[in-house]
Amino acid sequence: MGKGRIRKSLPVIGMAVCCMVLASGCQESVKDTEKTSKAVEKHGAGDEKVIEGMLMTYSEDGMIFVDMEAGDLFYVHLPEDEIYDENDEKITLEDMGDGDIFAFYGEGIVLESYPAQYPSITKAVRVKDGDREDIGKYQALLDGFYQEPSPSEIPHMDVENRTRLSVVTTLTEPLSYTWKAKGADGKDENIQVCGTHVLDMKDSDAIRFDEETSEVKLLFSKSPESVKVTRWDKGTEALKAGDGEKIKVELNKEEAVIQKAKAASAYQVEAVWEQGTVIYGFIVE
Repeated sequence: MGKGRIRKSLPVIGMAVCCMVLASGCQESVKDTEKTSKAVEKHGAGDEKVIEGMLMTYSEDGMIFVDMEAGDLFYVHLPEDEIYDENDEKITLEDMGDGDIFAFYGEGIVLESYPAQYPSITKAVRVKDGDREDIGKYQALLDGFYQEPSPSEIPHMDVENRTRLSVVTTLTEPLSYTWKAKGADGKDENIQVCGTHVLDMKDSDAIRFDEETSEVKLLFSKSPESVKVTRWDKGTEALKAGDGEKIKVELNKEEAVIQKAKAASAYQVEAVWEQGTVIYGFIVE
């Protein structure tokens, strides 16, 4: 089964009991069931089994799970170095794909969101290697959750950071942008919106760390071609801000990572796509 790169989304995860009949109608053999039981038993030792579910992918790198008993979608924050297959071998995100069923272990913390998010998963164990046909029964759930964005739609960016107790996602709005979109006559139009400087942002949700510095993830709804990040000390006057401090970021498709964001700072994010450039901003307190 082809397993393309999938985003550790927003997370993710779930899994189904190994002896369960899947959407494809095929049951595991006794031998496969024994392997699955041993893998789950080993990796579950000392950890609470939190949830089980089937993986469904969407967008370029999006992934979400469905609780096959409750019929609900949910996200799990995957521990990339603690993902195992049904034979107790470590696997990567690239080895995961549609129809795979996973069991997740860790703390049972659930964020109040839709879909629900499980931020404190410490281990993920695949109990069934599935394929695209297996998710057919749940396709309507996925279609109701995700729709491919229009090329003329301005991409959005979320900011994700971790605290001692949870994973926090902060929504942002574009501060300014230039974008090529189809007009009413079907012809391309260049749209330019000049907004406020990040240092002049008002009433925005600030990001708060447990420590003085922390990693921040920039999650885009569409993979940008490039991303530039600039930082200023919070409280700097926009008219006297100058060029600011250029911050190195690691870009991987829909996700860019700032390794060490600083407190009491204002961050500007400039993301470039084929259709244009969008400026976002967020504050760290």
